[in-house]
Amino acid sequence: MDLFGVVLGIFMTVLSVFDIRIRKLPIVLLKAGIALALFRPVLFFLLYGSPAEQQRMFSVALLGALPGIAVTGLSFISDKVGRGDGIVLVIMGMFESCSFVTSASCIACLTLACFSAVLLAMHRVGRNTRMPFVPFLTGAYIVLKIFGGRIGV
Repeated sequence: MDLFGVVLGIFMTVLSVFDIRIRKLPIVLLKAGIALALFRPVLFFLLYGSPAEQQRMFSVALLGALPGIAVTGLSFISDKVGRGDGIVLVIMGMFESCSFVTSASCIACLTLACFSAVLLAMHRVGRNTRMPFVPFLTGAYIVLKIFGGRIGV
């Protein structure tokens, strides 16, 4: 795992703690994450000066951010998705590829659904209880990083 992957893992863990404890993500941390996500392509721009490599870095960052942009747009339409969740996906997408972010989102959604079903069966939550998403996204990120971005065959 590279340095930016470790930094992103720590960043998402800190956001998970806030999401679990106060059910909100601090704007200051989200802004810092966006600044760091924008700093990475600039750093690579300075280190690897070839135009082809620069274009590849920026296109990978933009494509990786698309799932997060879609979730953020969905948060403005529906009240079921938090805006901070979409911004965290954008930040994660600027560090990773689009397929990685999509896989992490699917794993996080499936894990959240199973966890919610267990809590519903135990009568610990109701149907309309809001659940934090970032901890599940962080868990999916860590699992995918351990398995090299692939799960399955």
